[in-house]
Amino acid sequence: MFTVIGVTNADYANGNDPAVLLGNALDAQMQAAPPAGPALRVLAYAVDGTNMETLEGLRHHYEPQGRFHQFYYFNEAAAQACRDFEIELRIMEVVNDQAVPAARAVLLDRMYAPEE
Repeated sequence: MFTVIGVTNADYANGNDPAVLLGNALDAQMQAAPPAGPALRVLAYAVDGTNMETLEGLRHHYEPQGRFHQFYYFNEAAAQACRDFEIELRIMEVVNDQAVPAARAVLLDRMYAPEE
């Protein structure tokens, strides 16, 4: 399952890009204390910005919820890490793996050790 996240131009301009915030939080966690327990794989995709057909289709589909520049797909571990790190997400919906566009780029592929 993946959580679809809407990202606006203002998010980028204000330093509120959830993928960047999550990457920074994961880096800080690893530097502070390497995971002692089991870790989860955080995986996040963005729609490939060169595939305008897919991007425009998503913009049209989610238009009732706002004007979005980009869409991210966070796996369950990424969404959980955002909750744990108190990173605010603009969630559009939760979809299955097959609904993630083939035209995508990997934003994050890291390990996360949740607090026990």
